Amino acid sequence: MMPRKRQGYFNPSGVASTGHSIWQEPIKPADLSKDKQQDLTAKEAYDEALEDYYAENQIFLHMRVVARIFITQAIGFFLFSVAVFSLLAFLATDDMNHKVSTGLSVVINLIAAMHYYLISNLRKRDAVWPEVSVEFAVDAARYSDWTITLMFLVRKIYFLINTDPFPAHRNFFMDVESAVVTAVAMTLLGAIARLGTDEITKWDKRMMINIFGGVVPWLLSFLCFLFLIVDFTNASYHMKNMAMFRSFFFIWIGYPIVSLISIVVRNVYKSEDVPELLSIFKDLSYGLLDTWSKGAFGLYTAHAVFGMTFFDAGTAGPYAWPSPSPPAP
Repeated sequence: MMPRKRQGYFNPSGVASTGHSIWQEPIKPADLSKDKQQDLTAKEAYDEALEDYYAENQIFLHMRVVARIFITQAIGFFLFSVAVFSLLAFLATDDMNHKVSTGLSVVINLIAAMHYYLISNLRKRDAVWPEVSVEFAVDAARYSDWTITLMFLVRKIYFLINTDPFPAHRNFFMDVESAVVTAVAMTLLGAIARLGTDEITKWDKRMMINIFGGVVPWLLSFLCFLFLIVDFTNASYHMKNMAMFRSFFFIWIGYPIVSLISIVVRNVYKSEDVPELLSIFKDLSYGLLDTWSKGAFGLYTAHAVFGMTFFDAGTAGPYAWPSPSPPAP
């Protein structure tokens, strides 16, 4: 796996035509030998070829950046459209339950869309900044997004489960707020491992920092994740349309998996740089995870306002737990 090259050259005389694809980097002409350097004709031909190479390389870099931005822009606009659709549902209903679920969807998807707008702008710097700096800034935006949106996602999940009339499930938390705090702690611990140790790299220089500032926080973050998933599962055990509803939080398992893959690749790769394929993999994976856990979840609750179903999963609303049977006379 070769590291990306950042030439950053610009040809002020114009733009050269190129037959290269977006993913095929232009080939720099070979240096002239000492004998050919004395040949003016050969020197002029070499300078012209070098000028074309610089122009092609500039086009190459810009086309790759635009292709990368497409991923984050598409996801960001989808999340924004879900926020708008949820807002329309919020305004169209007088049912307070639907207002709460769609209102939470507006907040969740709008915040996520704003962060994807930021990530798209950071990706534009991909042809200027070093790769590791761009990835660091992008992941900082991701953890900022998750820290905020998870607070509202957890509350939305418990609202639809409707835990108040049925608090007797095998729960880990005393109330919803405790689960929200756990979700925030999970994200912040993951951020410490990612941003505090640059994905737990450079073991030869900072072993103790990686252990206590990277491995331990990552494991604690995963423990918080398990607490939340198990509690969601137990609390929603008797719900209708359980498979569809549970998919919106079961898919969270993808986040630590992508994080772990990234840590392993960075340590195997052993470079200051970030492999481009890893960067693309993270953009696609995290984007698809956010699309389902936030965007699709928002469509699921907004559809119910207009009497529509989402993938024939039934209407979304707080689950009506059966009333307890009266005692026998």
